[in-house]
Parts: sequence; structure tokens; C-alpha cells
Amino acid sequence: MIIKIIKILSLLLFTSLVFADQGETKTGLSEIRSEYKQKNYGKALTIADKYLKKYPNDPDVKLFVGLSLYKLNQNNKAENVFKEILQKHPKYNDVRYGLINTYLKQKKYKDAELQLEELKKYSSNKDNKDNKDNKDNIEKYSNKINSAKNASKNINKKPFEVKKNKSTHINYEDKLYRKAGLYYEQGDFQKSIETLMKIKDYKSNSKYRKLYDELNKITSYRFTPHFSLAIGNYTKHYMERGENWLFDHAILIYSNSHSSYELGINHARRYGDDEVQQFIRLNPIKNDYVSAYVGFRKSPEAILYPNRTYEYGALLNFGDVINGIFEGQFDRIRKTFLRRYVVGFEKYFGNYYFQFKPIYFVPNKGSSSILYISQLIKYYSADDYLGISIGTGKSPDLADLDSIDFYNIYDDYILVYGQKALTDKFLVKIGVGYNKQIFPSILNNMERHFQTGLLSFKYRFV
Repeated sequence: MIIKIIKILSLLLFTSLVFADQGETKTGLSEIRSEYKQKNYGKALTIADKYLKKYPNDPDVKLFVGLSLYKLNQNNKAENVFKEILQKHPKYNDVRYGLINTYLKQKKYKDAELQLEELKKYSSNKDNKDNKDNKDNIEKYSNKINSAKNASKNINKKPFEVKKNKSTHINYEDKLYRKAGLYYEQGDFQKSIETLMKIKDYKSNSKYRKLYDELNKITSYRFTPHFSLAIGNYTKHYMERGENWLFDHAILIYSNSHSSYELGINHARRYGDDEVQQFIRLNPIKNDYVSAYVGFRKSPEAILYPNRTYEYGALLNFGDVINGIFEGQFDRIRKTFLRRYVVGFEKYFGNYYFQFKPIYFVPNKGSSSILYISQLIKYYSADDYLGISIGTGKSPDLADLDSIDFYNIYDDYILVYGQKALTDKFLVKIGVGYNKQIFPSILNNMERHFQTGLLSFKYRFV
């Protein structure tokens, strides 16, 4: 009798736990669905992550993870989530629709067509109660794929070409709207919203406003006034001596859509010396045509940093061709000085960015020199990127400020770096590199080699 009672109680306890779990999962799914419908995709992902830790195999929660990632233009991640669900639930049509949309956004039209064939295969099943709905959706997605393929062909020819005939007329605002839409599809939200804001009535026109509201939800912190704090370290390991040269920084940044301001501290430790440099940089002009800045740096002893540094620069927009970079810097080093000039350019190619920046060094008495710096960056989103910077040429020995009037060194380096947004507010940047320096014959062509490392963090107060 006692054994029967125990069995009954155990069954009741098990049943109550199962239903409790189901209730908790349904509550979580309801929360996620609610945030998704309100276009709070980041919040939907946060809630989903919490529930997936307890219920890692819930396909419904994972579906909204994939859909949220898709809406945030994190297409590779969304694709992987949808594929993972389909491995265990191949007949989950909503997931397959999501995967097709993800493929279309990445212009993987063949993959999208293969998924459509899979949908047709399952819809041909006579026992499928949703047969009619599936057939309607198959027709809808078939048309969607064909439209995307045709649009891609037209875009690849000339993205914003307008035929000059009586029957077709696209005004300037619509051209900008199409261009902003392409940037949005590529995940370049900043370029998208900057292009959209060139339209005079982008807020009052319902068509333009819809894209603006979507962009503003995703990247509101970039276009509203906010503070950021950046803290980091750059280390150079002097291989011949086994020493570490350390360079630290802490910067408080205020930004809005048309200006930015920085206040910070640099700290260097080298050859047993320590020195602090205070600085301020003002970037009061940022618009579609020019971005200009001025800055001032101060250090008391001029051992590791100059006594005073005055800097200025401007980025000029020459349309869709290139942007021109013009910079200057004056370093006061006790009784002498060093001037630096830059005339370079930058260019965006879709999700790629290229910059060429030669630095022309002119000391007070010694011979001038040029260091050529190039960098290439691939953006995966507005915050996530991977880059490489390469420098080659000649420069003063900036590790020995007393020598700048007497000789130059051959200076070559490479640095590979990347940035990742861990959340909407917190970003981390890391990098590794190598630096080789060769001294002139008067110093017996001595060589100096460094292994370099970069680690920095940035937090946005929004």
C-alpha cells in the first residue's frame, strides 16, 4: 500500500514539474514574441538567451533568436541558428521561411531556391493540414526570390542609374532613399541613416519615416547625444632586451550627430621612466562635406612625450569618389620642435574601408622623412570589424626625443586588429603586430624588433 502511494505521489510531482516547465517556457516565449513585435530585437535576444540556458533545445525560442538576428542584419548568425533548428525539425516551415529571407539578404539566391524546393517537398504531403497555406507561401516566396534576383541584376549594372524617358522618372529624394536602403541591406546602418537624413522631409514622409524609425531603433545611441569611456593598453615587447614598453590611455568622449569632444590621459612607461600626458580634442564640425578637429596635448618633462603638442585636421568629402585627409601636428620638445603633415585619402567599397596616410616629418634642424601608412578594414556591422594596418618608410626615432634633429630610422610595422560589440553598449578591441626598426650607418645599422599587442574597452553611457 505504501509503495502504491509513493508511486502516485511521484507521478503527481513529475506531472506538476512538467506543466510548471511548460508554463515557464510559454511565458518566456510570450515575452520574447512581445519584444520582437515591438522591434526591440536586442531585448528579445537577451530574454531568449536566459531561457535557452535552461531549455537549450526549444525550437520556438530559437526561431525568434534567428528572426531577431536577421532583423539586426547579423545574417551569418541568423543563418546558423535556422540551420541548427532544421537539423532536428526539418518540417518547421516558419524556420525555413526565415532561412530563405536570410539567404535573400545575403544574395545567396541558389541556396534560397534549394530551401524553396524543400518546402515544396513537405507541402506535397497529403496529410499536411496546412497544405493550402504552404502553397500560398511557396508562391509568395517564389515571386520574392525572382524579384530579388532581377533587382540584383539591375543593381549590379548601375546601382542608381535612372533612364531618361517620359515614362520613368525618379526624383533626387527617391534616389537617396534607394541608396539608404542598399546601405541598410549591407548592414552599414550609419551610412544608411546619414544618406536618409539628406532628404528634407525624411521625418514627415511616411515612406522615408518607416526606414528612419527602423534605423533609429537599431542605432539610436549613435545619433543622440551620449558619453563614452575608452580604456586601453598598447604594449611593445622589445625582443633584443626582453623589455616591455607600455602605453595606456583613458578617454572620456561626448558625441552627437554633428560633433564630438574628447578629454583624456596617456601614460607611457619605457626604459624605467614614467610620464603622463593630458590631452583634449575638439571635433565641432561634422557634416556631409567636412569633419574638422583641433587638439592640444601637454606633458611636464618631455622625456617620453613632447612638452606641448598642437594638432589639427580635416576630412573633406569629394562625393562618391574619395574623402581627402589633411592633418598637421606641431610638437614642442624642450628647445627644439618637430612638425608632421599628412595629405591622404580614404574610400569605402561596400563593407570595406581603405585608407592611405603618408606622414611627412619635418624636424627643426635635421632631415625630413616620410612614413607611409595604409589600412584596410572589413565591417561586419557598424561596430564589428576586422582590420590590418601596414606602415613602411623612414621616421625620427620617437622613442628618443633628443635625437630627432640628428638622424632618421627605417621603420616597418604590421598590425592586425578587430573590434567586437559584446552588447549594444560594451565593445572590446584587440590586436597583434610586429615592428622592425633599422638605425643609420652612424649607429652601425643597429636593428630593433618589437612584438606588439593592443587591448582596449569602450562603454557607451546611453
